[in-house]
Amino acid sequence: MIKKSFDIRISDVREFISKDKRKSERLAIQVRLLYSSSLLEEWCGPFLIDDISGQGVRFGSDIKVALGTRLYLKILFLEESMKPIVVESEVCWCAKKKHGYTIGVKFHKMNDTDRRRYIEYISEKILLKYLQ
Repeated sequence: MIKKSFDIRISDVREFISKDKRKSERLAIQVRLLYSSSLLEEWCGPFLIDDISGQGVRFGSDIKVALGTRLYLKILFLEESMKPIVVESEVCWCAKKKHGYTIGVKFHKMNDTDRRRYIEYISEKILLKYLQ
């Protein structure tokens, strides 16, 4: 009987892993972003982020963005002490929703200072999530 319940847990884990290919924890936190296809162009937004991780973000937009499009994101934190972080990213998917689109992007390039600040911020949010 113990073996059977162990098998069920293993199968549940296998099913979960096969469905979710993400490499890092996703967090639903209050963060906004602006995006642009070039640092020289006007920023679109701000948009609320649906979820965020160490690898990328998912957010809603009024505009459809093609798969593979390079976007510059300016991540705006609610904490006034946090300066915005700029990151180059790539659109992995864009899905139509009732009002607008949901866009998933993967991070590519971030300067070292912003990367350190971003990792510290995300790590703190993950710890808060699991320690409360």
